[in-house]
Amino acid sequence: MDFKLLFFYSGGQPFYSVGYLTATAFDYILGVFSYLTKIPFIKVYYELGGGLGGLLIPLSIYLVLSQFSRTTMSAALGTFFTTLSIFLLAETVWTPGGYSFIRSFEGKIILLFAGIPLLHTIPLSISPGQVFPRGLNLLLLLRWSQG
Repeated sequence: MDFKLLFFYSGGQPFYSVGYLTATAFDYILGVFSYLTKIPFIKVYYELGGGLGGLLIPLSIYLVLSQFSRTTMSAALGTFFTTLSIFLLAETVWTPGGYSFIRSFEGKIILLFAGIPLLHTIPLSISPGQVFPRGLNLLLLLRWSQG
């Protein structure tokens, strides 16, 4: 992993770039893991990174829903139906289903589909007391996540 841009053909020497379309922090973490474990990087990137990313998406949905549900079973059922609806929304690569699980080996997808729900879970779980009723908390959370 260096700064060569090998997907552009120039007819001569490859282009070099300091920060455009090279590796990200997620790629470097996977690279260090593959170096330490002596597993080929491509296997770690697509199989381990994608598998963990795909596993984090329903887990983060479950953690968010468990903040608003009374029982564990209702949070698990909500996670199942939310994940099922994401799977059903996979018409093209730009829909949520085609953008989440299929491309879960990319760091930006993990941030978008797992990181943002986890960032919403943390303030809800560590707050000392509920200022508003849980339904109003959910509405405020949805409003804050819009931008």
